[in-house]
Amino acid sequence: MTLAESAYPQWSNTPVDTRAACPERMADLMDQHMPVLMGLAVREAGKTLSNAIAEVREAADFCRYYAGQIRENFSQANPPALGPVVTISPWNFPLAIFIGEMSASLAAGNTVLAKRSRPA
Repeated sequence: MTLAESAYPQWSNTPVDTRAACPERMADLMDQHMPVLMGLAVREAGKTLSNAIAEVREAADFCRYYAGQIRENFSQANPPALGPVVTISPWNFPLAIFIGEMSASLAAGNTVLAKRSRPA
């Protein structure tokens, strides 16, 4: 059994507020480590500095947005989590969209298998 499959029952039964707190904490950490994440976006994805700032800010915004959505619209059983899901980062927005996919899935109670993209 994969780690995502074995972790799913416990994670999906974790209280909604606890699950929502995880992406909020992640957003805070991204804010704190903005220069490092910007450097990675510049080196790995060829982002300009202004685009790298926007990428990190958008990733943090996604985390906070999905945490809020989960708190407002989810209960422990409704809607039920799907189970393990796969997220694949797009090469052109490797942080923001990838983090958005993962934070939404995790906050909803799913476990995530994350795969990075490979630029052409």
